Amino acid sequence: CGIADYSRSLIRALHSLPAAPAPPGVEVLPLPRQAPPSVYAALGTALNDADVAHVQHAYSFFGGMHPLRGRRWRILLQRVRVPLLVTLHEFDARGTGAHRLPPGLERRYKTWFNRRSFLHPAIGAWHTHAQEIRHALLDFGVPPSRVVWNPLPVELPQHPVSGDQAIGHNSAVRAL
Repeated sequence: CGIADYSRSLIRALHSLPAAPAPPGVEVLPLPRQAPPSVYAALGTALNDADVAHVQHAYSFFGGMHPLRGRRWRILLQRVRVPLLVTLHEFDARGTGAHRLPPGLERRYKTWFNRRSFLHPAIGAWHTHAQEIRHALLDFGVPPSRVVWNPLPVELPQHPVSGDQAIGHNSAVRAL
């Protein structure tokens, strides 16, 4: 899967960052499927043990766009207190007739849902591989300086910056 390949590459790149006196610590926290809301709250709290947190978002990771199941994402975000980068893998604003909703009503619901999900104050920056997602975030009013777009495949820089410049001295990164 593309997200799994991206995740492996990201972790490899983070582990390879040079830093003095030691490379940054990277810990991957697994995201369970269909877990109760308390598990997402605990994961959000656990992210605070690092200097920086990174969470990858796809709707299916957090219960989809259902009004009740989709709240798992916001439950996690409410607990995060460290700088948070979110990689946004998808952005659905289409009216498809799902759940027998008229397309216009479905689009309005998805706009409301996406605003609540992706404009949460815990999110400090967004990363995406799709220009369409970048434009959707900008249309929501996200400052361009806080949206990073890297088309896939993400190329590693020829001359990476030092770990101190990249994420801070002796930083730990927790990723979901």
